[in-house]
Amino acid sequence: MKTKLWLAGMAVGLGLALGTVPAAEKKTEKKPKAWSAKMRELEAALGDVLFDISSDARFDDKKNFKKIEADAVRFAKLAHSVGDETSTAPDHDQGLGMVGSDFAQEADQAVKTLKAGHRAYARVILGTMTNYCVACHTRTNTGPSFNALKIDSRIEKLPALAKGSTLAAIREFDRALAEFERIVGDGTKMEGDVYDYERALRYGLSIAVRVKRDPDVALRLVEAAMKNAKAPYYLKAQAADWKKSIAEWKAEKPAAGGDAEKLLAEGARLVEKARSVQKFPADRSADIYYLRASGVVHEVLGLGPKGETAAKALYLAGLSYDVLYDYGVRDFGEFYYRACIRTTPHTNLARECYRRYEESVYFGYTGSGGTYIPSDVRARLNALELLSVPEPDPKASPAELR
Repeated sequence: MKTKLWLAGMAVGLGLALGTVPAAEKKTEKKPKAWSAKMRELEAALGDVLFDISSDARFDDKKNFKKIEADAVRFAKLAHSVGDETSTAPDHDQGLGMVGSDFAQEADQAVKTLKAGHRAYARVILGTMTNYCVACHTRTNTGPSFNALKIDSRIEKLPALAKGSTLAAIREFDRALAEFERIVGDGTKMEGDVYDYERALRYGLSIAVRVKRDPDVALRLVEAAMKNAKAPYYLKAQAADWKKSIAEWKAEKPAAGGDAEKLLAEGARLVEKARSVQKFPADRSADIYYLRASGVVHEVLGLGPKGETAAKALYLAGLSYDVLYDYGVRDFGEFYYRACIRTTPHTNLARECYRRYEESVYFGYTGSGGTYIPSDVRARLNALELLSVPEPDPKASPAELR
């Protein structure tokens, strides 16, 4: 089963107002909670869930079962309150609505799994919530960064990677980056879990490249990995390529912010550069280019473009996430391909987005037992394929239309 989890942003404040009516029929009404207030509630619920599952003894203690289930239920309810109203988010990125919907469904799945008694699996689902938090919060450098807030003392007790991920999830980027740098620079971490070590490196790079937009910070992380005697060869080889990309980045001038067309051109340039560097489709040597490209493209999408400009940005986002699948958001590219098709249906660009989307779906549902695509996914594929077919040119001859 594909695990699709998402968390959007976190900010502060709650806007409440009283309705003004004649005294005889005066009554108090509350405005809908602001997006920032919902994020704050979701952050608190996430903290409770992570604390519940971070300790074997606490999670397996039967005295805590009801509390853990109640915390998971509250989290799922809040996930729906956000996922159903992503249109009110300050970020106009078109992919967020689909991501938010899938996130809410996955939160429900975690609750159902927990109630069914499959606690170990439910714990895995709940534990990966921060993956989407990190991915969504580090998409670009827009939005607040909280570096002076008092941190929940329970976060300090989390394992190193979970601590760094949680700090990034609540937009404590400086503290999160410091945690990731400590992991990457500590050779003993390689003795535990290479996968977690690599995740710390990639999460750190995502913050350095897309949030901080700072090649020097990215270079520190890359060089620390290269100097780690226990790092596997493949990771050191990737880091060596990333170092070259960073050196090139340092020599460039930043693209003009606020200009959608210029930013889109920069994103296209970076994707083209990345694809020219890659030695094969799954090659990770171009990650820095793709991280930079995705950051720029998300900046374009945040401006709320329409029509072809929006579709091109969505397509570039999909291409980037086809490669950046382990920076916290596996299958993220699919959201953007689907949005691309719906933005400019019946065009050549929609057709190309569908081709990429279909390929990703088939790959995701293929395993050792063959390919099995659920009926609802198949129905969506069919609908999007019809939507992607270019309309015939009315001036074309009958022979050309065959």
